[in-house]
Amino acid sequence: MNNREEPMLDPAGDIGVSRVLSQALKALADNTADKNLENQLREIRNGTGSLRDLESSESFLRLGDSVLEQVRQDQAVQTDEEKQRLVDMGNAILERYRHEDPHVSDRETRPAPEPRPAPEPPAQPVPPHTASQPTSNPRRSWRDVVVTPDEPDEDDLYFQERRQRGWLQ
Repeated sequence: MNNREEPMLDPAGDIGVSRVLSQALKALADNTADKNLENQLREIRNGTGSLRDLESSESFLRLGDSVLEQVRQDQAVQTDEEKQRLVDMGNAILERYRHEDPHVSDRETRPAPEPRPAPEPPAQPVPPHTASQPTSNPRRSWRDVVVTPDEPDEDDLYFQERRQRGWLQ
């Protein structure tokens, strides 16, 4: 993006919001294992794709589902002072993005990010009997069902039995 005009990702035309969104898309693309999602995020960041394409992306929906609940829990325990501090930090970042030169490298303008503490594992893991059945809620789909790798599911048990007893029995 250095040799050409940077794409405007914000529909309202705010260059600061557009640059924040661009950096968020870059972070997501750099940290996903799904190559299709990575390519889609990079296309959007380069201005050749649309954010609307993500609403039908199963990979992006799974990514959102895995993060949103933790964010909700984090926000529920934050004090008003912490929330205001985060708002002020966000506003300062937006203001900096609005006034920075897009042709200056990211490493030259930004200090190293502070290390974030590792996320804590969920307090209560999903019991195995609920992992095999979807809920009765029609809005929840199979993609919402959490299966932990520590516990074998139905497929694992089936193949484990076939390996032990043989495939023809």
